[in-house]
Amino acid sequence: MARESPIPTTVVGSLPRPPGLIDISKRYQEKPTETNRRKLEAAIRAALKENLQRQATVDGLNEISDGEPWKRYGFALYPVQGAEKYFRFGEGITISFEDRHTRRLPLLVKKPTLRESSVGHFREAKAIAKERPLKAAVISASALTLAYQKDVPGYPKDAFTEDVLNYLEADAKRLLRAGASHVQIDVTEAPIFFQLAGRDGVREVIDLNNELLGRLPREKTQVHVCFGSDARSEHSKGVTYQDLWPALADFRTDGLVLQFAGRREADLDRLDGSVLGPKTRVYVGAIDVSNTRPETPEAVAAIAQRASKGLGIEHLALTTNCGFSPFGDDPTMPRDVAFAKLEALGAGALHASRGLGLD
Repeated sequence: MARESPIPTTVVGSLPRPPGLIDISKRYQEKPTETNRRKLEAAIRAALKENLQRQATVDGLNEISDGEPWKRYGFALYPVQGAEKYFRFGEGITISFEDRHTRRLPLLVKKPTLRESSVGHFREAKAIAKERPLKAAVISASALTLAYQKDVPGYPKDAFTEDVLNYLEADAKRLLRAGASHVQIDVTEAPIFFQLAGRDGVREVIDLNNELLGRLPREKTQVHVCFGSDARSEHSKGVTYQDLWPALADFRTDGLVLQFAGRREADLDRLDGSVLGPKTRVYVGAIDVSNTRPETPEAVAAIAQRASKGLGIEHLALTTNCGFSPFGDDPTMPRDVAFAKLEALGAGALHASRGLGLD
């Protein structure tokens, strides 16, 4: 049994998918036959099992993830069944990354069918993980509403937003009933809203997602905010925690999961535990998923120790910056490197615990 860390740790979400799964996924999209479907499902189950078994042996990881091998659209559009019917891909908002590559979000053109759920795959993962705390993740309401950029005939944006909130509430509750230790709301777009509308944009993100969070048990949720991770590059260049903190503390959750590794050290100094609820933990991102060099335990511990000065030890927790492959299949992050980084997270949390007198 792996040793847990006195400082709570969690894994944000996605892990790089194995090459064989990537290949069969592409074949299924090109030729969706029953044979290819069965091969795809088998490859997903094999990746799921490996993801969980490899994490289960890592000392210092308190809460693990299934690695999301089944999210073929990436983290954003998994709720939409047959998404190609309802969106025009590559025609929505453009997201610019620091290395100058871009991604265009899909554009909603028709009222979608929100039926796909992550609960079936989660139950399979939970059966493998057994007693290990296993989190689940759902996309944020604000991320999905970014797809509504032009009027859809007979389907106003308010109706779409309410449909999204109702779907996400139902899905999150299904995941909790299935045994999820937490349901994480992925709000990676918060810096994008800041770029679009400044602090009013951040307020819009918080208020909309608080509509969802208010329907869920506070102690069972986490909110993940980051600056994106795609092909080892980030979006929202120039946005810092000076722009986002302490507004993020207004999320109705006891778990804030935030990116810090690889950013300015001054961002860590902005963290102020006095604005947090008494039970709120800030999971400080100490693993940079935008580079392929595994961190050392000492580097992870240094981030923890610096963050603890403003947060207080009672609010301190540790995590990865982001998922390792949130926008779909990213060949720039080797699978073995991702697992090496998770080992560094766990070892660093144990090292920091000793340094802070918690061990």
